[in-house]
Amino acid sequence: VSLKKSAHSVPHVLEGYKEPARIEDERDRRMRSLVNTYFKQNLQYHQGKSRSPRQIHVTFDAHLPTDAKEKVYLWVRSGWEIDQNSVIADAKAAGIDAATIFMFIPKQNVDSLRQAILDFKAADATIGIRGTPHGAEAQEAYNAMETQKRTAEGKIQRLLQECLDGARHYQAGGTELQENNVKDCLASAAQISISRLYDQFSIADQVGWDKVYTHAKGGSPDALKHVGYKGELEQHPVCKSILKQVGAGKTGKDLKAHFLSSPYGWPQDAVDAVLYLLLQQGHLIGKLPNGQVVDPKNLDRKDLTKLQFRQETIQIGVQQRIEIRQLMISFGVTAKPNQELDAVPAFLAKVRELATAAGGDGPKPEAPDLTFLKPIDESSGNEQLQGIHTIRADLQEKLEKWQSRAALIEKRLPAWEALLGMMHHARSLKIGTYQVQVDKIRDDRLLLQEPDPVLPLTKLVSQFLQKELLEFKQHFTAAYKSVDDQLKTDTNWAKLNPQEQEDLLKKHSLDPESRIEIITSGNEKMLAFLDLHDLKTLKEMLTAISGHLQALLAEVVLMLAPEAQFVELDRPLFQNEEEIDSWIQKVAQKLKNALKKGPVTPI
Repeated sequence: VSLKKSAHSVPHVLEGYKEPARIEDERDRRMRSLVNTYFKQNLQYHQGKSRSPRQIHVTFDAHLPTDAKEKVYLWVRSGWEIDQNSVIADAKAAGIDAATIFMFIPKQNVDSLRQAILDFKAADATIGIRGTPHGAEAQEAYNAMETQKRTAEGKIQRLLQECLDGARHYQAGGTELQENNVKDCLASAAQISISRLYDQFSIADQVGWDKVYTHAKGGSPDALKHVGYKGELEQHPVCKSILKQVGAGKTGKDLKAHFLSSPYGWPQDAVDAVLYLLLQQGHLIGKLPNGQVVDPKNLDRKDLTKLQFRQETIQIGVQQRIEIRQLMISFGVTAKPNQELDAVPAFLAKVRELATAAGGDGPKPEAPDLTFLKPIDESSGNEQLQGIHTIRADLQEKLEKWQSRAALIEKRLPAWEALLGMMHHARSLKIGTYQVQVDKIRDDRLLLQEPDPVLPLTKLVSQFLQKELLEFKQHFTAAYKSVDDQLKTDTNWAKLNPQEQEDLLKKHSLDPESRIEIITSGNEKMLAFLDLHDLKTLKEMLTAISGHLQALLAEVVLMLAPEAQFVELDRPLFQNEEEIDSWIQKVAQKLKNALKKGPVTPI
């Protein structure tokens, strides 16, 4: 069955579309689609020198949305639902301050539009019922239906476009826009409505707010010059508006919502930059949700919305700022004009540094009490500067005193540390009297007492150690002399050549380079020597010299007579000559017995 024939056999499919309500729904749907498509392409607007983007919202509802006072709406209605006079009346009733644009699409091409819609639906229904054609005749019929459908679609679009082209546009207040076409009418209406909605926009309409924020973050106090302003920060219109809005306190989120919407519509860069500048220069105080006061230098831009802002009620005068800077600079802290607040952390750190250097563990005096800084630590902004200014004279006196005390500690502490070092090395000696004096100096914190109690005690302990070291020096000298004397008289030693003798002396730590030199003068040199060789070690080294010699002589024997036996002899304590004679007999017999096995040498 051909599609041409079936097109006449589907009247039941179109019965529903012949109902007026169904036709009107289709017409309205298509009209709204056309309007939305058109406006999506043409309603892109910007405001002012800063080119701030603005959006026009389209509504087809019978009533304006509830947020019509906060947005620019294009209210589209047609002659099929309302008469033109009613639209004009609504526009007049809105008033000349409203931002709504009223659009009336006239009712025209009624019958032609109705018939085109029916033709489109008939062709579409026929194609839908019969499906894919089979055979040449069916394909011809199918193509004919497609042509009818496209023709009907084109007619609908043309008739609707004629309706749209004949639309009338009214500004809120009732003034009709007279332009050559819809696009120009909407452009004119949009600019007027945008200006009405954001009537405070011009205050912040400058190019360069992004640079203001960047330079403010970098510490520049005159960052507003990038929007052409060189006056006092708090007098700039944007700053004045924000300070006023902050009032008793506002969150960053609320402030942004307020100034980014009607009646301001300010660039976000402007709001962010000014909030940061007001924080940086002490006109605002910002606290995180946990109550912590933020340091602007460490503040990320994204965190501005998290802050609770309040105005700084304390003002610091020019003379006060000068006096605060002078105090800071006198103790090595850099402070630039109008940036004193930025220098406060470094200055308070300097105060604590000087306090730490002025005292500590005994024998130093106790570190200064810094509880007076607590109110300053717990304050922020200008309140912190005011706190420093209030105590500046007393603080100046304290800091100078601490500096002097720290210098004297630095001068006397080396002697104390030397004294402790010498006491440590003399601990095995009889130093009880000296230890009592050392303990008293430490426990009573007498390092800075006049006259200096450390130097004379250091001298006494030094002399005590020096005497001990001199005795060791004598013992070592005697021990090394004994080594040299025994080697000179040893017949076996004399049989070695000089190189062999030198190698053996080095091996047994008896060569000149291995022999220890005892330091007996100069506190620093004596301490350095004792850190390497304390008294116990010196005693052990002294005792070991004779052992080194015996080992050397034994090795000499082995070099000359590898088969030699070493016979260990007793070393008794003799009380009389008879004991000596008896010992000699025993030794002689012991040596003779060993000699039967080969050469012997006593040890």
